[in-house]
Amino acid sequence: MSAIVEMLLCNRNSELLKLGDIGYFVRGLTYANEDVTENKAATAVIRANNLNYGNHVDKGEVVYVSRTPATSQILQKGDIVICMANGSSALVGKNSYYPFNDGQSTVGAFCGIYRTSHPLAKWLMQSRRYKRLVYQSLQGGNGAIANLNGDDILNMSFPVMEKEKSKSIIFILETIEKSLAVNKGLQRSYSTQKSHLLKQMFI
Repeated sequence: MSAIVEMLLCNRNSELLKLGDIGYFVRGLTYANEDVTENKAATAVIRANNLNYGNHVDKGEVVYVSRTPATSQILQKGDIVICMANGSSALVGKNSYYPFNDGQSTVGAFCGIYRTSHPLAKWLMQSRRYKRLVYQSLQGGNGAIANLNGDDILNMSFPVMEKEKSKSIIFILETIEKSLAVNKGLQRSYSTQKSHLLKQMFI
């Protein structure tokens, strides 16, 4: 998907769009081991394992903590959650779009939130250029401890087509995304069905 995004959306002869000009960065919530709870009414914390390029945030396995995040740290629909630090530098920069509007989730200290209402941001952060910029930031001084900071994200810039052309391209990308989601759902269904049939063969 990243190659498709770059091919359709980015144009080297266009003006640069800087992420810091269309959004801002929010640091994740710091918490201790003793703050973790089994109480699912507590604050849900999204971590790096809940993220995957090109997919929405996966809320299947989250940690619940008894700490209350700042208002700005509460995830909003449209936020982009980014892995900012990890033992593996390959995972740093990984991000996912947050499609929920639950008002009770945040991100952990090793993640961050890029908040914007600009429709291009979600796609630009799936592009190969974004991944190259992450790599350059890590090689530029943060690589030893495999982490990014908020300025690394906000200083990223992307050549983009003019507004009217971008609208039609966004429509194409959204259509591709929906088609991929349908096919992934079918693949899961077929896999489940196959597993069930194989079990029946050995009963």
